Amino acid sequence: GGVDPPPPPSISLSPGSQTIQVGESLQLQATVTDDSDELTVADLTWSSLDQSVATVSSVGVVLGLTPGPTGIVAAASGVPDTTNLQVARTPAEIAIDAAPAVAPGDVVQMTATVIDTEGDEMTTTIDWSVSDPAVATVNGDGELTGVHEGTVTVTASAQPASDEIDVLVRIPPPPE
Repeated sequence: GGVDPPPPPSISLSPGSQTIQVGESLQLQATVTDDSDELTVADLTWSSLDQSVATVSSVGVVLGLTPGPTGIVAAASGVPDTTNLQVARTPAEIAIDAAPAVAPGDVVQMTATVIDTEGDEMTTTIDWSVSDPAVATVNGDGELTGVHEGTVTVTASAQPASDEIDVLVRIPPPPE
């Protein structure tokens, strides 16, 4: 006869694939289920597939070091689970490019330059907003539409950086 060894536990990591910024930390949670459905997280071993991108502590706290992809592995009794991790560049500053005056009903494309903590230009999602939608509106792509004569403050943010600029909405003078 003899006693069959218990089946290996199953392990699952959360959150699943995740993006953090350089210098940001994230607590990963591992759920371990064995044959008796008891949760045993004490025996976990954590590792990062690329230590230069991110490290992970013995309790599953990940720290982003340099931009790039890596995987974080948690193993229980030799059974691993991996979550994908992307370390992103951190916006340090954003500068809205000068905007021309816009006439009511006209659309002008707003643009902004984002600089990361290393001093390099980077591409990221920019959130656009206006101080007074009765004067002008802006969509998620930075297209500003003049609504009514006046001045509106346009804000662009790429967390944690933001910048604002005043835009004049006016009816252009007739040609000479």
